[in-house]
Amino acid sequence: MSVSRADVVWCYEKILGRSPESEAVIEAQSHWPDTKALVLAFLNSEEFLLQHPRISSAEHAIDLGLPTVLEKLVIEAEASANELAKCAAKIKTAWEHLGSERAHYSVLSNDDFMPDKLDGELDRFWATGEVEVAQALRAAELYGSGKNAAKVCVEYGCGVGRLTGHFAKAYKLVHAYDISRNHLEHARARTRALGVSNVRFHECSEDFRVAIEPCDFFYSVIVLQHNPPPVIVELIRIALTALKPGGVAMFQVPTHIMGYRFCLAEWLAAEHDLDMQMHCVPQEAILKIIAATGCRLLGIREDGCTGARDKIVSNTFFCSK
Repeated sequence: MSVSRADVVWCYEKILGRSPESEAVIEAQSHWPDTKALVLAFLNSEEFLLQHPRISSAEHAIDLGLPTVLEKLVIEAEASANELAKCAAKIKTAWEHLGSERAHYSVLSNDDFMPDKLDGELDRFWATGEVEVAQALRAAELYGSGKNAAKVCVEYGCGVGRLTGHFAKAYKLVHAYDISRNHLEHARARTRALGVSNVRFHECSEDFRVAIEPCDFFYSVIVLQHNPPPVIVELIRIALTALKPGGVAMFQVPTHIMGYRFCLAEWLAAEHDLDMQMHCVPQEAILKIIAATGCRLLGIREDGCTGARDKIVSNTFFCSK
C-alpha cells in the first residue's frame, strides 16, 4: 500500500510544522511503501532533528526496535576475480529480467510504477529524480570546490535515467553506468526525450576489475544494496579510485540487516529468483576502503533508503580525495 498526497502533506504540516514547498517534493515523498515508513522518514529527517535537538537518532533507533549495540554479522565480503564475475552474471540476469518486466518499479518499488499503472504516474516518477539530484548537488557543493558545470559526474546504477538528465544539466559530462541492457535502453530514450547530449552510457561488464571513468563527483544511491557484499566492496574500491583529486563521492549502503549472514560459496551455488535482493556490508569495512583508497571521510548519515528502519541500518557516505 503506497502513501497518498494527503499523507505527505500531513507529515509536512504536523511533523515539520510547515507546508511543503512544491508539488515536486510531495511527489518525491510518495515512494514510501506505507504511512509508517513515511512518518519515520520525517521523524528521522535532518530538519526535524534540528528543530528538536534533544531527540537523537540513537533514540529513534531504540523507538524502532533496534538496540544501540547490534550483533556482529558473519559476512564474507572479499572474492576472487573469477568469483566476482560469477556474481555479476547472476546479478545481470536478474536485472535484465526486471528491466524487461517492470523497469520503473525496480527503480522505485511503488505499486503506482508497475507497468499497468505507469502511464498515469510517469510524470510523478520523473519528478522524484529532480528532488534527489538537487540534494546530491547540494552535497557536491558543500563538500567540493568550484562550479559543477566544468566537471565530470559518474552516476552508478542509472536505471531508467530517472536522475541522469538532471545531472546532465549540472555537469559538463555524465557517465551513467548500469548492469542491465534493458534499463539502459529506457535511460537512453529518456535523455533523447529531454534533448540531452552530454551523457555517455556504459553497460557494466562482468569483469569488475575494469575501472570506471575518472570523475569529480561519484553518486550511487539505492543501487549497491542490491549486490552481494563482495561486489559492493569491489565497486566502492573502483569508484573511490576513480575520483579525481578534490573529487567527492556520495554513496549509500546498508550496514546492518537484522539476522543477515552471507557465505559466498552458498550464494553462488543457490538458485535465485529473478528479483531484487537486499544485502549489507559492515560500516567498518567501508571505512577501511575509504582510507585505503586515499580518500577522506566527510560524513555519514543514517538514511531511510531501505524503507525498513526497524530491521535495517542504512548509511549514506560522503568522502573526498
